[in-house]
Amino acid sequence: MQSKTNWLKLLLILTIIWTLLFGSFYSHTQDFVISSDIGGSSSVFAFPKSRKAPKKYVAVNRQKIRRTQVQRVETRTRIRKQYDNLAKVTTRRDKIEIIKPQDLIPRADPVKASLAITGAAQYYFNENEIDKSVEYFREAYKLNPKNDLAKLGLSDALTRKGDDFMALEESKIPLAEKFYNEAITFNPENSAAYSGLGEVYDESGDSAKAIASYEKALQIDPGLTDVSAPLGILYYQTGDIAKADSYLKKALATDPNDSQTQYFLGLVRSSQDQDKDAEIAFRKSIELEPTFAEAHYHLGSTLAKLDLEADAIAEYNEAVKLNPKYLEAQFDLGAAYYNTGKYQDSVDAYLQTLKLKNDYVEVYFNLADSYRQLAENDNTIKGKYALLAQAMSRYSMGLTFIQNNPKLGEVFSNDELSDVYSRYGYTAGEHNMLSSAQGITHSWNKSLDALTKSAELKQDALAYANLGWAYYNAARIDLKANPDAAKEKLSQAKANLEKAKSLNPNQDILTAIRLNMGITSIDLGDFKAAIDNLKPVTETRSDWAFANYSLGVAYFKSGDLNNALDQFKKAVDKQGNYVAALSGLGNAYLQKNDQKGVKNVIEQLKKLRTAEAVQEANRLQFALSLKK
Repeated sequence: MQSKTNWLKLLLILTIIWTLLFGSFYSHTQDFVISSDIGGSSSVFAFPKSRKAPKKYVAVNRQKIRRTQVQRVETRTRIRKQYDNLAKVTTRRDKIEIIKPQDLIPRADPVKASLAITGAAQYYFNENEIDKSVEYFREAYKLNPKNDLAKLGLSDALTRKGDDFMALEESKIPLAEKFYNEAITFNPENSAAYSGLGEVYDESGDSAKAIASYEKALQIDPGLTDVSAPLGILYYQTGDIAKADSYLKKALATDPNDSQTQYFLGLVRSSQDQDKDAEIAFRKSIELEPTFAEAHYHLGSTLAKLDLEADAIAEYNEAVKLNPKYLEAQFDLGAAYYNTGKYQDSVDAYLQTLKLKNDYVEVYFNLADSYRQLAENDNTIKGKYALLAQAMSRYSMGLTFIQNNPKLGEVFSNDELSDVYSRYGYTAGEHNMLSSAQGITHSWNKSLDALTKSAELKQDALAYANLGWAYYNAARIDLKANPDAAKEKLSQAKANLEKAKSLNPNQDILTAIRLNMGITSIDLGDFKAAIDNLKPVTETRSDWAFANYSLGVAYFKSGDLNNALDQFKKAVDKQGNYVAALSGLGNAYLQKNDQKGVKNVIEQLKKLRTAEAVQEANRLQFALSLKK
């Protein structure tokens, strides 16, 4: 007797394994997941239509996109050079008679002495000995405050001094600001000093002051066109895309071969949804500066928007290669791998992202999705079980971060968090089914709690439909061991499915609701309600053999054997290896005393040669022998 019991347990486990591996599938009309149990009943879980990896970094934080220190120095160098070139063709200050310092002769007259020292100061300026130049210009001004040549020369020298400090580390920038402001006190028309202040304020994050300073420089000196590039960048950062567009085009008209200007033009075009033009600009930027990691990253983002995810992957990889700590690029690389079905690569990229930022909540959710997709593609119980456990762990970790620090969850809308809880609930449910297959005691509480939270956050038909799915499957576990608990869960399933139906779902979701309502009604013993719900499903979804099977069960239990036979036959015609449908067909033939029909079913089952099919064939054979 014990041997027979063990054999039946083995058959039960094999049956669950068979249905988990071969009875679950996706239907692409709507992202439905079909979960089957050993009785052949199949329930439907529905995902939102879009299953691409979510990416918060699609909505670029413009304030974060800034020029590097190297790029800033290059900008200052260009502006300085343009200012000096303009000085050669325009009258900025009267020509100074150059005097070498060693040729200076002491003069009693302060006016003449001031003029001579001014000549020496200019000599040092021309020799790029700026500290000496500042010292001598100051002395000349001190001797004669009316010496305009000294004042203007000192202003230029102080500006150059500010430029030198701008080229040093960030801590020196306040000194640069000091020199630029002093330069303006000696020459309020010093456009180079104003443009330097623009760079200072830009670096410190004061966009308003930076824009005002650059605009002032252009107002004073319209020929200083190299100011257009940083102005365009600042206007992009502040969200004034029209002005950004205008200034960047002016900058490129002067110098089309500037990598950073092309890069920011690409950002502007991207924000205008002119993605092909953005792609051209980013590619030009990379052509001019192949090691520009940010340009590679944003080219990748643009290609992803153009549905060229495979090409985007190459750019993200290049960005990460150039800058291994590039968080956004590493994150989007994971998303691109996910969206192209390369789930293991996606897992690897997301794990790398977490090394860069271990409280990055969105990565935990996307990583969980990747593990879940790997589980769906794994054909081993052990593999599926382990991967689903990994997915559950990552969903849970991300949600725990949010619970412990609500600020981390502020980037998610209620709808987005609802979808996370929904995916977590589904994953926990599938893990429960695999636990049963391995004889492991489990609880549906995690799935129920997650899907309840999903419905609380979103309160739409999809959320309530999936909560009904969880209650139905949780009830199936209790049907034999705890009938009262099963009945309560079935009632909860029915209530949530009815709630979902009342919220005017679209046709796809309504079909899923009706299917789950139908099989729930069967277990509740309401066969009329089951038939009323399942008939429209069989008409809408001709590919769902399990819907015909479930309708057959409802007819069979209501005593309508002819319609039961018809539905079981349709299920078998659609899916020839559908053991539960063949078993139902055999039972219906038995009830009608159609021995030939029963024998035909037995032969079909034997041909399948699975443990479940053999078991059903033997059961029908035994039942047929009792009829004789």
